[in-house]
Amino acid sequence: MLAFGVGSTLITRVLYAASGAPTMAGAYATAALNLGAAAGPVIGAAALSAVSLATAPIWVAAASTAAALVLALLARTAIREEARADPDDGSADGENCGA
Repeated sequence: MLAFGVGSTLITRVLYAASGAPTMAGAYATAALNLGAAAGPVIGAAALSAVSLATAPIWVAAASTAAALVLALLARTAIREEARADPDDGSADGENCGA
């Protein structure tokens, strides 16, 4: 149930951050969510059959979540540094830096 709320929230954030190309941003955000929804069960099933532990899919989910959080933090840092480096583009005030 949480995934339904999180998905639409993430797509909204992407559309806000990429106001110059909202159609492309929405398409990429939706495709990424669909890829995760398809790949997650496949990777979890592969881990379950490889390890034969009932908790293998939980560990796969935890590792995937941790990797996504690290990538999100790295991307957010890079966007903020880019905004600081180029104050003339209008995003230095925090509008489009993912804050």
